Amino acid sequence: GFSDAKRPVANAEVMRRALEYTRMFNRPILHYAVVPELAEGGVMHEGFESTRLGLRGIPAAAQDIMTGRDIALAELTGGRIHLMLVTTRDSVDRIRAARARGIQVSADVAPHHLLLTDAVMDSFDTMYRCNPPLRSRDHIDALITGLKDGTIGSISADHQPLAIEKKAVELDVAPPGLC
Repeated sequence: GFSDAKRPVANAEVMRRALEYTRMFNRPILHYAVVPELAEGGVMHEGFESTRLGLRGIPAAAQDIMTGRDIALAELTGGRIHLMLVTTRDSVDRIRAARARGIQVSADVAPHHLLLTDAVMDSFDTMYRCNPPLRSRDHIDALITGLKDGTIGSISADHQPLAIEKKAVELDVAPPGLC
């Protein structure tokens, strides 16, 4: 497959053409689905916990909107899309519905998104700042259901090693990634 790692393809026309070209080789686009403008500056999942802690959140919609766009483009082009690091309930539902319609979409999830909720951010520990952010329990439950029913086909490590000193800074300037 083809990927730009954790840099989302924000331009829909570029993604459309990429899906058309890779269809010729029967290879998927592996995409990190997030709307950059909605995620920019966020340090955790937007919701009750981010409000309680006074931290800028990243809304689930940042992933859901891009997931919907990617599915629509895969349907339009007949291309294959693999959505990396799915973390939201709505994205799981969209993927499940698309697969039922025969659209060539697959997905993965990382272990920490199955095990940790956004409530761990109350420690302000930079080790828990990750991209995509840890979500609330309802999202985790949907991810587990998606794994059980085959909507999500794999668990990926999302391994991005960081030197520990890079995380020894304030939460809002620490790079995302679990060490």
